[in-house]
Amino acid sequence: MGSWFDVLPMAQVDHRLFVSGQAAAAHLTKENPAKITAVLGVHQTMDYDKNPAIVYMHVPFNDGEAIPAHALAQCLGWLKFMHDNGHTILIHCAAGIS
Repeated sequence: MGSWFDVLPMAQVDHRLFVSGQAAAAHLTKENPAKITAVLGVHQTMDYDKNPAIVYMHVPFNDGEAIPAHALAQCLGWLKFMHDNGHTILIHCAAGIS
C-alpha cells in the first residue's frame, strides 16, 4: 500500500453495500464503523490481514478491462447469497475508483 488512492474512504451505495479500495478493506481489522460483515475483493491480490469476524471472497480480475463472464457470475451469486442472509457488504478493487 502507500498509493495516493489509499486515503479514499468507503463509499456507501445502499444501506448494506459499500465500495472501496484495498486500503479501506485492510483497515477493517482496526475499526469497522459501517459494521461490514462480508468483503468481496476483485483486485489481483488480497494481501492484507483479515478480520476474523468478516466473511471474505476473492474473485480477481483486471481493473479497467471487461469482467470475465465466469467471474461476474461468481461475484453476483456470492453477493446475492450474502445480501439475502443479512450481511453488510464491501466490494473492493485496488483503488476503489473504477
